[in-house]
Amino acid sequence: MTQVKTAVKRDPGLYEAWLNIGGSPIADPADWDHIMENHFGICNDEEEFAWAYVENHFDDIPEHLHCYFDCEKYARYLFSTDFVSAYDNAGNMHVFSKNF
Repeated sequence: MTQVKTAVKRDPGLYEAWLNIGGSPIADPADWDHIMENHFGICNDEEEFAWAYVENHFDDIPEHLHCYFDCEKYARYLFSTDFVSAYDNAGNMHVFSKNF
């Protein structure tokens, strides 16, 4: 249980956001690992996450074609199918996989 308390103290915002999306409270270190596996980071908004996702997963989109890509719509798609966002008490938006 000490490892669990240490993990929660290390990143209370992540844990708050996890609980805000309906995640289960953690009872052992394996639960914290599960949270970390499903956490995709902190962003200002869903569109920022979508751009980062595109840049990390679609290396073959040339820079000069970015203006033709509707990232706002892609963000809506991502957050309706694969991801969910939640805020911690400090106002940080955390992104999690919907497959938690």
